[in-house]
Amino acid sequence: MHTRSGEKPTGGKARCLKPMPWPPPPLFSVFKHISLRALKRARRREADLRPPVPFASQAALQTDARTGRRHSRFFFPVPALLLGVLCLFNTAPAQDFHPSLPQNVQVSPGDGRLTLTWEAPSSWGDYPKSRYEIDWRVGDDGSWVARSIPDQGHAVTSYTFEGTYGSTTVTNGTKYCLRIRATSTNANKPNNPDVPGFWVTKCGTPVAGPTTLTLTTNAVNNTVAESVGTVTVTATLNQPAGADGVSVTLAAGNASTATATSDYRLPGAFTIGAGERTATGTVTIVDDTVDENNETLVLTTTVSGLTVTPVTLTITDNESTRVVALVLSPDSITENGGVSTVTARLSGASSEAVTVTVSATARSPAVAGDFTQAGTTLTIAAGRTTSTGTVTITANDNSVDAPNKQVTVSGVTSGGNGVSNPSNQTLTIT
Repeated sequence: MHTRSGEKPTGGKARCLKPMPWPPPPLFSVFKHISLRALKRARRREADLRPPVPFASQAALQTDARTGRRHSRFFFPVPALLLGVLCLFNTAPAQDFHPSLPQNVQVSPGDGRLTLTWEAPSSWGDYPKSRYEIDWRVGDDGSWVARSIPDQGHAVTSYTFEGTYGSTTVTNGTKYCLRIRATSTNANKPNNPDVPGFWVTKCGTPVAGPTTLTLTTNAVNNTVAESVGTVTVTATLNQPAGADGVSVTLAAGNASTATATSDYRLPGAFTIGAGERTATGTVTIVDDTVDENNETLVLTTTVSGLTVTPVTLTITDNESTRVVALVLSPDSITENGGVSTVTARLSGASSEAVTVTVSATARSPAVAGDFTQAGTTLTIAAGRTTSTGTVTITANDNSVDAPNKQVTVSGVTSGGNGVSNPSNQTLTIT
């Protein structure tokens, strides 16, 4: 390297390939101090054009055009070489990374206990996994008390704080705080520093477990038209659910008059979560085409250890009242033995069977002897529109020449959700 007086040497500073620890090791500090002082002296000599020529062969020497002196074209002072060697062989220790914080830490109150749950940290650091450490205290200002999970407890993801710890018994209605951190072990390294940033803290208050469950609906006065579609049922506990929650499976009580599938469909099981008091399910109301009375659905459930209050839902019908009609086939017969058959028809299906009692009355000048009625009862089954049973009217022949005669056929109904009596029909005897 050749420079003129007052110029800075070309080239950059020697750099280490690996990061150096700070503060540096004592031995390295001594070599660094010596090497830097020697480098400064060498640069001053070079500025005076008196560079040393260590490790340079005669073939590598060249003559300076201004002074005529010979010097090395590959100036590489010994102190610089020493510094480079130190950098090359220096191996800075790996940084000591502790585990990151446990994730999604939650606390759930229960009867005489708190349940702490979490997910593993995203990183366990540079050393083998070990365990979680959990401390507890009473309230926000008490002293922390250690409750470590044993070594190899890194697979654990929950902890139940209950019972007696020393002179303290976990009591309902008292606030407790739990804090958790993950630790990894190394023979020469301590665990995480005892500072807030290395802990996740959650607080809760144990409460007595639930004893009752009450069912309610969102229907006004618990009455709903069958065309409404759905009804929301809410299950409510008198105290928050414990760590396992409460599963609710709705059922129809024995006093229900509505029919499953054709009138309603119940939801699957739903759960009141840990620490929660309510959950909902949806009952589907089926809109059918059958005329029926209002029906009831008694919603209930069974949960071990809980007293259940059911709710009765009334489903109102939206079909109009059905109409019965008598049909004569034919409606005109001859007096020499003609026969007419009487049937009953319903305007639409009903959830209740309809019974029609048929009678025939002579209309003057006809007399009762002009015909004979066989059978009196017709029945329309639930869900059907045409009657079964046989009612006939047969004309009686005589030798009297008379005008056509008429017979009034009438019926009296029962059942059919209050269906009215049919209109009278007229049978003509010719």
